[in-house]
Amino acid sequence: MPYRLQLLLSVIIFMLIAPALILLAATSAPATTDDSPDGVFVVSGFNSDSLAVFDARTGAVRRVINDGHLDGPLAMALAHSRRELLVCSELTASVERYSTDTWEHLGAFVEPGAGGIAKPCGIAVAPDGKSIFVSDFKNSAVLRYDADTGAFLGVAVMPHAGGLSGPDVGMAFTPEGELIVPSFWNHRLVEFDPDLFPTPEGDAIATADQGVNNPRTILPMPDGSFLLTNEGAATVLRFNRDQSLFGLLIDDDPDTIADESGGLTAPSGMTLGPDGNLYITDVKRSAVLRYHPGDGAYIDTFIQPGAANLDAPTFITYIPPQR
Repeated sequence: MPYRLQLLLSVIIFMLIAPALILLAATSAPATTDDSPDGVFVVSGFNSDSLAVFDARTGAVRRVINDGHLDGPLAMALAHSRRELLVCSELTASVERYSTDTWEHLGAFVEPGAGGIAKPCGIAVAPDGKSIFVSDFKNSAVLRYDADTGAFLGVAVMPHAGGLSGPDVGMAFTPEGELIVPSFWNHRLVEFDPDLFPTPEGDAIATADQGVNNPRTILPMPDGSFLLTNEGAATVLRFNRDQSLFGLLIDDDPDTIADESGGLTAPSGMTLGPDGNLYITDVKRSAVLRYHPGDGAYIDTFIQPGAANLDAPTFITYIPPQR
């Protein structure tokens, strides 16, 4: 067969099979999390029973997870080298696992009711990475589970220890290793010494006298200080590393016409983004607002109300780009 005819036939065959090859590649390739160079934000929608994944640079919707495994999703935590996302599902009394590579549901990390948990709300990874602490909003306790298997390891904080009442989504460990838990119903922050677990005791390090009002999320900052969202007062407080109150970071001054808080009505979840700014979920507006972490200045509404059909976004976490 002449060379030119062979070449022509080869081109024709390639043109015929190329679309099939492209389709095969597209359908067989894993549904990866994102192609954003800055990573993504994941926001839990309590009323929408969903997770929404947003581009951390643009705020564009990357994915909506509404697969029927979540009922009242609240706090989230990264585990296993940031390849798995653990999600508290309050109304199923479980903690669910999702791959941060494909966003596939990997099953329950904490089986429904395991260890006696009734309403899992907050979640925190122990400083040594060996265990996961989950707060039970209904029983006002904190339970501990194996970080690898999810097996129940015991009660870390006994019910109502230190006056705990409604341990909310954003508990956190301090740089010194103490566990601080927001107590929603009685407006306080309660600190627990891990060396005493299981403990019936705790210290109230901040109360309504310091402006705590339906506290939701504690966010440790790089300098050892921490921030606190107050849903009841629509404010964010800053605390020093020694846990003394520094003052208000975000607040709408009633004596001014301008709204310095950007319209913040019910702050709940809070995280730092790749740009170093502060991102806060507003439960009532179903939006995510962005602020300067130094002076609390409002920057913009990064995720608009109702984006990705989110309803009552209670928590937000940042996931760096996968490498």
